[in-house]
Amino acid sequence: MATAKKFNILCLHGYRQNGEIFKNKIGSFRKILKPYAEFSFIDAPHLAKKILPEDEIGEEFRSWWFNQEDGNFTTDIGPVDTGFDESVKLVEETWKSGNFDGILAFSQGASFLSAVCGMKMHNLTTIDPKFVIFACGFHSVSSNHTKFYESKIDIPSLHIGGSADRVIPHEMHLELEEAFVSPSVYHHEGGHLIPASSNDKSAYRKFFDDLKSSK
Repeated sequence: MATAKKFNILCLHGYRQNGEIFKNKIGSFRKILKPYAEFSFIDAPHLAKKILPEDEIGEEFRSWWFNQEDGNFTTDIGPVDTGFDESVKLVEETWKSGNFDGILAFSQGASFLSAVCGMKMHNLTTIDPKFVIFACGFHSVSSNHTKFYESKIDIPSLHIGGSADRVIPHEMHLELEEAFVSPSVYHHEGGHLIPASSNDKSAYRKFFDDLKSSK
């Protein structure tokens, strides 16, 4: 019997992470979805700033863009989106060079992805995912991106959010869900992470089973 073709998923890490860090953090999640998907990871193009004074600085800590004049990224609305266009270009080039089906993104990466989805609805990018997965996601906090959310985003989506998230409040997860036409939602009781226990896997597998059945 022929092996079923797996989905090829591009993965976008969070703030002060990189592709390798994110890959390691979601090892159990990837294992759950091994029958369904292959995952590819890239690094954001910008060096991230410290969040706390004791934070380390290094090439391994990356950012998709900055929404503050001082080059920081926060969950407060900012008037700038420094570095955003460079990140869009990087993901466009990566998307073009690979045979990707969907995109998985975490935290700031998920915020970036949500803006990209809005751009796609306005024909402003060549990134064209068949589906997207947001973990700890939220609207872009750059006011320059408000226009990307003016109409509902019609892309199949799975939203993973924890009620105990202390980094991105759960209310921000819910706001992002509302930006999509027909979101699939998995709420858990954990924090700023992608849970991957036996209790979580059915929600993830159902999303991919539904994608397969809709082909």
